Amino acid sequence: MADTSIIVGIDLGTTYSEIYTYQNNQLEVIVGRNQLRMTPSRVIVSKTSTQDKITYLTGARGNMQSKNLPGNEIYEPKRIIGRKMSDQYIIRDLYYYPFKIVEGPDDTPLYSVTGSGGDVTLSAVDVDAQILRTLASYRANVKQAVITVPAYFRKEQIAATIEAG
Repeated sequence: MADTSIIVGIDLGTTYSEIYTYQNNQLEVIVGRNQLRMTPSRVIVSKTSTQDKITYLTGARGNMQSKNLPGNEIYEPKRIIGRKMSDQYIIRDLYYYPFKIVEGPDDTPLYSVTGSGGDVTLSAVDVDAQILRTLASYRANVKQAVITVPAYFRKEQIAATIEAG
């Protein structure tokens, strides 16, 4: 029996993400739900979520719900991942985000959204992991993935992206 698993490449972008495969001597974009080539790098956390069970609305489905749940829409996790809450980059941008970012253990920034039992917190690693799960769901038999990271990422940011993967 032949191994039908595939290896994919993922561009985990700040605004949009894409998943690719190399077949027939060419790079092919794996088209996602609703026939979209790019998936928004954002998630919506459902208001029915609890700290123990978080329900995500991602991709185009999440985009449709973003107007209904503006405080539960998390985007640009790539800007937060691997950083500390005391990082001047995060402190400066807190004012611009519609979602709350609170300090977690070890100075880790955590997103705080509204759930059914109160506030639900999650890390940028959790958010990136959900985006990666969404992308991987577009193609069956994904065995391995290569995920891009910017050249300017520090080792902590690279390690956090690997953890999300």
